[in-house]
Amino acid sequence: MIIGYECSNSKPDNVYLLSDGERVKIGISGDPSKRVRTLQTGHSHKLTLVAYFPTEDAFKIERLLHKDLAEYLVCGEWFTDCPRVRATFYTAAREEARKHVLKAASHVDRLTVGLREATERLNRATREVDEAETIYQSMKREAEAQYRLVRAEWITSRPS
Repeated sequence: MIIGYECSNSKPDNVYLLSDGERVKIGISGDPSKRVRTLQTGHSHKLTLVAYFPTEDAFKIERLLHKDLAEYLVCGEWFTDCPRVRATFYTAAREEARKHVLKAASHVDRLTVGLREATERLNRATREVDEAETIYQSMKREAEAQYRLVRAEWITSRPS
């Protein structure tokens, strides 16, 4: 199962989990699929990209995962493939996804406030235009009435 989603920055690093069937490797890469191909060259077992997630804190998260899972460390960045190792990785992925959701929600909130303010300004401007139209129509009716009155006076005062 591949877990992947887009990150807001232009080129995030990804924290990845790959497996050789017996062990898993937790590492970071800008392109986890390419990293698997690179590592496969020197590895005797088939490597599979299990999961990855983009983050702006890749080094920090990788370091924390390695520290939290030290008891399962086999060698370098390779750990025993067991439920606890995978669960810890997935928990980190969920937490990172939650941060992205909260960040997106914050952006949506700011956009909503801006949209609400723009809507209020538009409504005010619409009311002002409506008021101006009402005044214009009133003045137009008044001018037309005066025109008719002046014309009528002119017609009646004109010598035959």
